[in-house]
Amino acid sequence: MSITQHRRLIPFVLCLLVMVSGLVAQNIPNGFFTETVKSFSGSNMAPYDWAEMPDGRMFVAHRGGAISIVTPTGASSTIGTIPSVTTGSERGLLSICYNAPYLYAWYTRSGQSTVRLSRWTVTGDMNNANSTNLNIGSEYIVFNNAPDNAFNHNGGTVRFGPDGMLYLSNGDDATCSAAQTRSDLRGKMFRLDVSGLPSGAGGPPSVSSLVPGDNPWNSASNVNERLIIAYGLRNPVTFNIDPQTGDLFIADVGQNAREELDWWQNNLTGTLQGKNYGWPMREGISSYSGCGGGSTSGLTNPIYDYSQSSGGVSVMSGGFVRTQAGQTFNWGSSYDGDVFVLDYFGGGLVRLKRSGNNWNVASSVPGQPSNSYWGTGFAGAWHFDQASDGAIYYIQHSGTYASSSGSLKRLRPAGAMNQVNVISGDNQMANLSEPFPAPLVAQVVDSNGVPIPGGSITVSTTTNVTSSATGTLTADASGKISLNLTASAATGTATVTLSTPGGDPSGTLSTHTIRGMRLIYVPGAVMDILILQIINATNQSAPVSVPYIVMASATAQPLVTPFGSLCMNPFDPTTLVIEDGIGVFGFVSIKGAWGSPSLTNIYNVPSGVLTGSTFNFQSIGYDASVSQNFGWWFSNC
Repeated sequence: MSITQHRRLIPFVLCLLVMVSGLVAQNIPNGFFTETVKSFSGSNMAPYDWAEMPDGRMFVAHRGGAISIVTPTGASSTIGTIPSVTTGSERGLLSICYNAPYLYAWYTRSGQSTVRLSRWTVTGDMNNANSTNLNIGSEYIVFNNAPDNAFNHNGGTVRFGPDGMLYLSNGDDATCSAAQTRSDLRGKMFRLDVSGLPSGAGGPPSVSSLVPGDNPWNSASNVNERLIIAYGLRNPVTFNIDPQTGDLFIADVGQNAREELDWWQNNLTGTLQGKNYGWPMREGISSYSGCGGGSTSGLTNPIYDYSQSSGGVSVMSGGFVRTQAGQTFNWGSSYDGDVFVLDYFGGGLVRLKRSGNNWNVASSVPGQPSNSYWGTGFAGAWHFDQASDGAIYYIQHSGTYASSSGSLKRLRPAGAMNQVNVISGDNQMANLSEPFPAPLVAQVVDSNGVPIPGGSITVSTTTNVTSSATGTLTADASGKISLNLTASAATGTATVTLSTPGGDPSGTLSTHTIRGMRLIYVPGAVMDILILQIINATNQSAPVSVPYIVMASATAQPLVTPFGSLCMNPFDPTTLVIEDGIGVFGFVSIKGAWGSPSLTNIYNVPSGVLTGSTFNFQSIGYDASVSQNFGWWFSNC
């Protein structure tokens, strides 16, 4: 068999001489980030797969057998080594998964011609998320029957599904015809029940003891056939599981023409359907005749495939997204149920969205590098999975596939993705106890800026302002709410904090300015007292003249001006001009120039001239220093 025929499937193909191209910074949409969680280098420290503990610690499996633990704070140590792992060509410690207290591993072992699935008991500080004090104990051999005669096409990935079953992928061991023989363990997807295995070391158990009672070919006479749920696979290096439905998304590396992503639909409450994905009669959606051919009836089409001429030659499953409560990094409703697919060498990450029984490339989002690729720069990456915090973690290699370096990384949104935007009514001015001129209108949107009809917006904090509504409010069909705000302090800054469940924890801040003016009328037996209090809120240094006109009137006589409507007409004979700091009505303040940051004017008015029950008051002011933003402003009667 030629080098071309043996190549890829587990990317260090091409006799380990292929360099991973394009190891550059990732180019991904706005609001998303990639981060290196932990880098590894040195002998026996080439990372291959990872598995999460419930407390957020991560196991990292290295090609040569070493197992590292990485804490959420970045501390790391080697906690053990799986013995006798052989690493020639595509062999090695290929995949791990964790189901407390057991760590499961799929690996090739020196001195034997099978790929082995084994289990180790983890001990140590099991309840301390910051501790690296863990150990892997003795081995229990779970499954040791899959042939390993060739140096390549070993698969594979091992994962638990939401049904509690262990799922395992295996390549065709470079024997393409084996993929179509259901009793042969090569080129298959397995579903195993490991719940009844004894604790401690030992194994392997009988194959029949691993067979669930509801696999598709559960009544077959051959026990191997009872283990499988799908066949016709060339080298399914990686797959992902939808944690909600249990569906599998299987990346099957092609021969020399096409790469494919297959979809195995689970049925958590009913009959499971076995699938034949067509290898070697078909490669992707194209026929293949290099292995004897055969019937193409009853085959299941891939949900996505692409030509190797597009720049990629080794497909990998790129992660499945579910948005759930409590995630630190919530992708938002527009990503829920999407699956990513990646090419190991090309580095392009494609986002697929389901529509009925079809999967299509999702529409572009802001910052996406192209219509085809949601992200680029992921060459050398594989084993993508979503962790409990919502981020998608993955392994990325450096240099050749067999290099002794690489990193555990994560792809995440900036944080909780839904957000509240202020649409209008921000940055207004008002006097104490007066409403701000326009209502504050806010809108809740998802990660793509699409309004969320009926979404929740919480008015959580109000400072120096009262609101017409507080607490958690339900947005209208456009995702909007409207608030009427009133200044409740003599001067300063009025703020309103708006947030939405699953949104940015810091919320959205709306800021208003309260100008320091207040009129107090105190009736007396002989003389009434009118107190005018002003705090200069200009944005320039005092003293700066900020003139006001203050009026009182027994009747409302509205007047429309170029600057807005007044509730009284200063030219009406019933209107008394109390203060005229700019001389519009020929009156100058008897208390001196405006400009002190704090000023109180007291007027003695003969009793009965001003009566609180019949007179209204209004002030008009103009602050030249902020005229570009506010111009004239008026108080209400």
